[in-house]
Amino acid sequence: MKGVSSIRRLARGLYRFTLPFLVAALGVSPDPLAPQRTLVLERFDVELRVDPSGVFTVTETLRPRFSGAWQGLFRDLSLEHRTAEGRRRLLEVELLAVTDEAGRSLTFEDTREGPSVRRFRIWVPGAQDATRTVVLRYRVSNGLRFFAEGSEPGPLDEIYWNVTGNRWEVPIEAASARVVLPPGAVPRQWAAYTGPEGSRGTDAQARLEGGVVEFHTTRVLGPGEGLTVAVGWEPGVVARPPSPPPWRRALFTAWPWLVPFLAFWFGHRSWSRHGRDPAPQAVVVRYEPPEGLGPTEVGTLVDHTVEMHDLTATLVDLAVRGYLTVEERQEKLLGLLPHREYWFHHQEPPPRHEALTPHEEEFLRALFAVEGPSSARAPAAAASVSLSSLKNRFYRHLPAIRKAVYRQLIAKGCYRKDPVAVRGAWSLAGILFIAVGAFAWFFSFQAYEGEETSKALGGALVLSGLVILGWGQIMPARTEQGARAREWALGFREFLRRVEEDRFRRMITSPQLFERYLPYAMAFRVEGRWARAFEGLYTEPPRWYRGDQGASFRPSAFTRDLGRMVASAATAMTSSPSSRGSSSG
Repeated sequence: MKGVSSIRRLARGLYRFTLPFLVAALGVSPDPLAPQRTLVLERFDVELRVDPSGVFTVTETLRPRFSGAWQGLFRDLSLEHRTAEGRRRLLEVELLAVTDEAGRSLTFEDTREGPSVRRFRIWVPGAQDATRTVVLRYRVSNGLRFFAEGSEPGPLDEIYWNVTGNRWEVPIEAASARVVLPPGAVPRQWAAYTGPEGSRGTDAQARLEGGVVEFHTTRVLGPGEGLTVAVGWEPGVVARPPSPPPWRRALFTAWPWLVPFLAFWFGHRSWSRHGRDPAPQAVVVRYEPPEGLGPTEVGTLVDHTVEMHDLTATLVDLAVRGYLTVEERQEKLLGLLPHREYWFHHQEPPPRHEALTPHEEEFLRALFAVEGPSSARAPAAAASVSLSSLKNRFYRHLPAIRKAVYRQLIAKGCYRKDPVAVRGAWSLAGILFIAVGAFAWFFSFQAYEGEETSKALGGALVLSGLVILGWGQIMPARTEQGARAREWALGFREFLRRVEEDRFRRMITSPQLFERYLPYAMAFRVEGRWARAFEGLYTEPPRWYRGDQGASFRPSAFTRDLGRMVASAATAMTSSPSSRGSSSG
């Protein structure tokens, strides 16, 4: 119990100790029935004494008038400073003393309010219905401004000082500043400004006496208002800090722009070692596809990307090989409007069938799944689904199907790494560079001393990110085997594109080639040309497609019908609830 009582006494003491300062900061009374407490600064007198070394001493004499019971007051000193070149700098301030009018030391706390404000919390004895005096003395070592030849004011030394600060929440009835220059320094120009921060009000008078300039306000300064003075004199009396040579300043500001060149060099080095295909060879016309590669794999190998026409070629390929049939029906939408619907019917694997690849198995599971994620089991035999039922369902399986295609190409020796993963890693690095650069650019406006460098660094990082993103797009690389298979695929595509020419049409040895190579022609988007080469040769509709072919069958008309089905399938397979049925197919 004794420990609990001690804690309670400590809490009450802290409450009584801190409450007056909170009340002073908020300007309210803790008790609405208690007398209103007020605080007014009767005078705020400052002496600025400049030494030949370039350091100046500030003596602030404050006369606060307390009405009611107070513990003391706050003095917020802004450390933000602009050099003659316009760079932001934090002032180096050394506190010398905090006393009363008789020179007796006062109790105070020295804290920071953010990076650019130093707060002095000062306890003032007898601060109740009385006027007291508080004296602060501190030394500033880097507060002068030195203008060079060619600048707007010309060669000039200057002290530019916010005398009172602009964070006071109480009025200042009178403020003054006395600027004492070192012997031999003759004031050349001076000015005083009053009002809120950034204001150019001139409610102050100035007077010159020898090497001393005195300023006095001519009106009461309200809360948030202050007095700022400036005095300039000819250079040569006060020691100027050594100015770095221009090349060093330029180097300090411009070095971040080396980063984009380093990013380009690193990207080129990585591409030369890991991202460049083996030396290309001549593309020769081929009359059959690369051995062991299906239409989806061939289409992917050509451009590193599993596109929707590559996947819909899998649909046709599975139908050609007997794993499903396609039925075209004329139905009525909402029982009124005529509507073309397609149905897919799962079939038992044909005798001596080829083993399905993982992406084909995943495709079939996705096609005949009832709802939700793909089933762990193969779809039931003779299951049927309509094309419209794939909407908002099939899209969930697309990432797994695409990933399976890339894994197959890696397993077959065409790639060392997944092209999507390679692009993703480089894209992530580029985006991180851009994000960090944007933050550096944003925070450069809050930086001190290195503002120009921070801006340059931000811009350089953003540019480096764009360079990395660019390299990432060409970084996926095929192996030697993959490069040769791609050239074979391009040669086969050339045959499919030019099959209508006499010298290539002679290579059509049987009508069965139409169905066999049709999925590849669809993956290459040349199915129309491929079909026209079989006009008059392929006269029977395929068994895996049931539709209205009319009295006579024509491959070109059939291919157009099949193209409509494939386009509708691409739309349905990519539609999701968020896309409202939109498609990139």
